[in-house]
Amino acid sequence: MRKSTAQGYTESLSRIREIVEILESDQADIDLLETLTKEAVDLITHCRKRLNGVQTAVTQALRGLNMEDVDPTSAANDVPHAE
Repeated sequence: MRKSTAQGYTESLSRIREIVEILESDQADIDLLETLTKEAVDLITHCRKRLNGVQTAVTQALRGLNMEDVDPTSAANDVPHAE
C-alpha cells in the first residue's frame, strides 16, 4: 500500500483512478480488495483535505480584497474575449 499523505493531490488522484480501474476489472484479487479499498479511502480523504485547504485559502485571500473598492464592470472590460 502506498503512503497517501506523502503524495500530492495529482498523484493521489491518479492512484485513485488506478485503483478504480483494478476494482472494476477482473484483475481484482479478492485478497487485495480490502487493501485497495482502504488505500482508496485514505487517498480520497487526503484529496478532500487538500481541496478544503485550498478552498479556505482562496476564500481568505478574496476576503483580503476590499471588494467595495472594486468595480466589477471595469475588471470584466479588461479581460480579452475569445473570438
